[in-house]
Amino acid sequence: MFTIRDFSKRGLFSAVGKLPDYQIILYAIEWYQSGLLTEEDLQQINTKLDLKSLPPYSYATIPEVEPTEESVEAPEEAEEETEEEIEGGSENDNTEIQDMAESSISESD
Repeated sequence: MFTIRDFSKRGLFSAVGKLPDYQIILYAIEWYQSGLLTEEDLQQINTKLDLKSLPPYSYATIPEVEPTEESVEAPEEAEEETEEEIEGGSENDNTEIQDMAESSISESD
């Protein structure tokens, strides 16, 4: 069922963020003084105005995530590969380097 009270509240709620807060407050007070809105309605409008000023993401509401075994193992595997490469790489890499060195020595002779 349509009521002017619900209609005016919906209009005021949709104005939040589009009109300055003081204008919404003045409109709400006018509707309150005419007897259309109640103090409870004014409190709801005030809450809506307060929520608008909060940042979109609150760090307090984001739960901390515990690291999983997968997320812990992945970096360790990458580090081990890096250490092997630093220590001289695989045997195939060493063989290729020796072959290149020998070919360059024989070419210079």
